[in-house]
Amino acid sequence: MAIIKTFFTQPEISPKDIFIIGAGTFGKKALERLSSKYPTSHITIVDRSEEALSNLSRNNPYSASFRIIKGDGVETIVQNKKIIQPETWVIPAIPVHVASEWIVRKLMYKGYNLNPAPIPEDLQTKLPNPFIMAGRNDLLFISVASFICPDNCPEPPEKCTHTGKPRTGNLYEMIADAIPEPWSALVFRSFQLSPGVGGYPALYLMEGLKTLEELGLSIPNQRVGLIPRNAGHPLIIATACRCHGVVSALTLHFS
Repeated sequence: MAIIKTFFTQPEISPKDIFIIGAGTFGKKALERLSSKYPTSHITIVDRSEEALSNLSRNNPYSASFRIIKGDGVETIVQNKKIIQPETWVIPAIPVHVASEWIVRKLMYKGYNLNPAPIPEDLQTKLPNPFIMAGRNDLLFISVASFICPDNCPEPPEKCTHTGKPRTGNLYEMIADAIPEPWSALVFRSFQLSPGVGGYPALYLMEGLKTLEELGLSIPNQRVGLIPRNAGHPLIIATACRCHGVVSALTLHFS
C-alpha cells in the first residue's frame, strides 16, 4: 500500500509565532527579514553555537523582539512540545533536512525502526540537476536552477527572477509526480514568508507524522505494497519550494 501525501495548499496561519532553526548566515537573514516584516510576531531562534547566538544579540538591529535557545534545533522541537504549536511557522536555516529529521526522530521515540535507504535511481532521472553528496546516498538535492540564485528572490510564480524566462513548473509538484512505485511519500512545500526566507507550519509536520502512523496501522501482516513486511516500507520525505528541494529516502518498519 503506497501513499503520496502532499502539503501544497497555502495555510491560513498567520506568522505570529516563528521558530528559526539555525543562527548562522541564513538564520540571521531570516531573523532580520522576518522581524522587519512581522514586528509583532513572537520569534525564537535556536542554535548549538553560543557564539552565533551572542552575535545576534550584540548591537540588536531587529524590529521584533526574539528569544534565543542554545541546543540542537531539531531535537528541541522534537522533545519540547511546548516550543512549537500547530500554528508555529518553522524556518529551517541549517544544512539539515529538518522535516525529515523531525518525523524520523518522532517515529523513533514512538518505537518505530527506520533506516536510511538509497534514493531510487528512477526518481533521480526525473528531477532537475540532481546532486548526491559522497557517502549520503539517502539524501538528494535538486534545483531547477543551474546557477546561484539571488538570496532575496521573491519566487514569482510566472517566471524566474534571474533569467526572466517562464517557469516550467513547481519543483514540489515535480517531486510528487516523480515518486516511483512502491514508494510512499510525504512532500512538503516550503512557503515564502519573505523574499529568500521559506518555511512551513508545524501543523503540516504533525499531519505528516499522523499519516505515517495511520499507514502503519493499515498495513497487512505479510505485505507492504510490493515489499515484504520484514524488508520495511520504502518512504520518501521531501521538502521543496518552487525552485529548490531536498529528498530523503528511508525504510520504515512497523513491527
